[in-house]
Amino acid sequence: MKTCRPHPEGMRSWRMSAIASALALLISLSTSSSGAAQSEQNDVRLAPTPLEIADFELLDQHGQPFRFSERKARNALIYFGFTHCPDICPVTLHKLKLLTESLRHAGGSMPDIIMISVDGDRDTPAAVKADLEPISKDFIGLTGDVTAVRAIARNFSAVFFKGLPSDDSGRYLVEHTSQVYLVDAQSRLHATFFDASVERMSQTVRALDAPGAH
Repeated sequence: MKTCRPHPEGMRSWRMSAIASALALLISLSTSSSGAAQSEQNDVRLAPTPLEIADFELLDQHGQPFRFSERKARNALIYFGFTHCPDICPVTLHKLKLLTESLRHAGGSMPDIIMISVDGDRDTPAAVKADLEPISKDFIGLTGDVTAVRAIARNFSAVFFKGLPSDDSGRYLVEHTSQVYLVDAQSRLHATFFDASVERMSQTVRALDAPGAH
């Protein structure tokens, strides 16, 4: 589990600068093979038997009901995050953007990229839309009642909890798992990514599309 620090007002320019620096690092790490063998041993965890994820419905960033079982793409990559996160979440979402570009370049099918908010008290559909649109208009952002999201997260063995206010303004931390989850069109969990490189995630997603993979 990683900690997201409070998101102070007026820090958007700093946030974008930090994202740019992190992206440069991600690209460097993705193209470097030094020490990769050791670090890649535990960055992708394949499910011995694909785990069926219970269907659920939340609101998307357009304020429309989104039922998980009715998505159009064959596969989906799921991430639990929130819009006030200044570092871990935006870096992960930008990594997922790089992943979609890699898959498009390779000619593979495109999975849905879905961020499920763990901060439903603040993350309205409009807030989620404003957060995701600069990264990709194709990403799907879902939000809803915190209790409902917690039940969804249990399907993925993901956890999160709200911390105490960090200052007099009422800003608070949200602790949450930072893994990315690969689910197929039948809503079965096939793999969990633990800070895996773009290349490793791309390999795993493409392998799921291979004939006989299901």
